[in-house]
Amino acid sequence: MALTGLRKTVNFMNSIVGVSVLTLPYCFKQCGLVLGTLLLIFWSWLTYESSMMVVNTALKTSKKTYCGLAQLSFGKIGKLTSEICILGFMMGVCTAFHVVMGDLAVHLLQGFIGEEVTQNQRVLLIFAIGWLVVLPLSLTLASDSGSSCQPQQ
Repeated sequence: MALTGLRKTVNFMNSIVGVSVLTLPYCFKQCGLVLGTLLLIFWSWLTYESSMMVVNTALKTSKKTYCGLAQLSFGKIGKLTSEICILGFMMGVCTAFHVVMGDLAVHLLQGFIGEEVTQNQRVLLIFAIGWLVVLPLSLTLASDSGSSCQPQQ
């Protein structure tokens, strides 16, 4: 598999697994070893089956995006609905990123300046991360991660 194919596969697997893997210890603590293992196996199987349905449908119809599959299945309203859902998901991810970065970067900043960080400094830090890191990266057209997300004819 070429390096590009490997990156796309890792990106696809990351979108399936996500950060929920970090919650597994808590889930096992709440469910117990037997029930936790059974639920993990069941949900893993269900995730695999649903992912394979999407992949097989995309291969059979030559559609390369979720929006293309939604348009094929449900028409223009399906495509619009999928685009709105993807946009909402991305906005949620951006919000979560800024909240987490605001919390983690504050501790880093406290280590550098050696005193308590005020609320105004925290806001300035989040603003700086958005303008100096997120914005330039989001405007980069030649990134490998974004190349597979471009609309395809």
